[in-house]
Amino acid sequence: MKIKNSSNIYDGIQVEANKLWHLQHYELTYEYYKKIYFLPPFSIFIYVGYLISHLIHLKRKENTIKPEFDDIFGNCLLILAFKTV
Repeated sequence: MKIKNSSNIYDGIQVEANKLWHLQHYELTYEYYKKIYFLPPFSIFIYVGYLISHLIHLKRKENTIKPEFDDIFGNCLLILAFKTV
């Protein structure tokens, strides 16, 4: 009975150890991915590129999400007009 119990404990510890190892591996990989390879005087160009990319992303998001109120209201009136006829 003690052998089975200690085997279950070992399996539980092994599962938790694997989860921890995968988490640490992910964090290390992500840190490596985000590392900038230019020397500090030239790394400013990378940050400017990130800023431009972020601003372009915000501009695209702004253009696609906000429909005009007049278009929505006009479409509702058009649908109501056809339903009543």
